[in-house]
Amino acid sequence: SAASKCGKFENEVDKFACYRQNALSKGAEFCAGIKNETFGSYCYMAIAIENKDSSMCSNVKLQRYNDICLRQIEAEDRFVPCSKITNQTIKSLCYTQLATAKKDSSICGNIELQSQKDSCYREISRTNNDFSVCGLIIDKNTADFCYMDIAKAKSDPSLCKNIVSQSRR
Repeated sequence: SAASKCGKFENEVDKFACYRQNALSKGAEFCAGIKNETFGSYCYMAIAIENKDSSMCSNVKLQRYNDICLRQIEAEDRFVPCSKITNQTIKSLCYTQLATAKKDSSICGNIELQSQKDSCYREISRTNNDFSVCGLIIDKNTADFCYMDIAKAKSDPSLCKNIVSQSRR
């Protein structure tokens, strides 16, 4: 079978390439025949991403690949809810990418870790060139840098009055 042929490759990169090529040409039935959980997960992930089909990610057994699968489709399609991702870092990146793509700072509010939420707000402020979003940032250093980003982008030193740190102002 094609799955057993892929398993004969010594090099991991060649194995992954073989599984991906066969997955895309033969479909989910091919993936079902793979006994190795890592390669099976990768196989389903390849099909899901290629077809932008988030429902296929549910076949991905390894959680790490499942999260990557959902994040990749979210980043490309803005379709899969980031809330389905279990890894907090990947989930935060997903929300940040989505917020940036939609130019919507309210999406950052879904991020649980405050430091990552602050980073999302800073990214949105840069994307939208929107000074007001900096006010949503809790961490004073991140907020200062946010105000600095916008002041530089707009060439408006008056915006620096919001910077807390005297040395940065």
